[in-house]
Amino acid sequence: SMANWASSTYRWYLVWVADRWDEALVESVTELEDVRVAGTASPLDEVRILAIQGMMRVPRGEPIDDLLADLERLTGRTTDAFAIASIHWLRGERAQLAGDYAEACRESLMGADEPNSGHISLAGAVRAALWWGDRPRAVELVDRLDAHPATDAWTTAARLAARAGIAALDGRRAEATRVFVEAIGRF
Repeated sequence: SMANWASSTYRWYLVWVADRWDEALVESVTELEDVRVAGTASPLDEVRILAIQGMMRVPRGEPIDDLLADLERLTGRTTDAFAIASIHWLRGERAQLAGDYAEACRESLMGADEPNSGHISLAGAVRAALWWGDRPRAVELVDRLDAHPATDAWTTAARLAARAGIAALDGRRAEATRVFVEAIGRF
């Protein structure tokens, strides 16, 4: 529904600016309970709500196995590619924070074909490749990120950060620092 999309978009923004997570998470849990009781949510509405909850839970180190199981159940009830992409994105983020960069890269790439948010998964895959120290893979993924049609400020910043990461791997510290600072200014 449009109401769910609007509230999810607002919470998506809060995730990216790292603001009001405690309140947003409570609101999101309450919203999911309410729409499930009322029977007013489509499977995709539920996916959006759960994905955003996961985006707040993973960085906190909270378990998301039940949330992922709910998402997996819902993927069979919607044809929207965001459903499966959100599972891979959350698994990739969880692996990244656990230090399993190969798995983080693999999972992120599995969500990268989603047309509306694939650039976010690609950026996650780049970040994992950089932390993994796999320069050839990072360069390949940066090229894919550059080729993605997204033109928003977040994607521009992610592209800059990715290029800065490659400069850092190459030992070009001054360039890496300058470009990272530029990227931060655009996020």
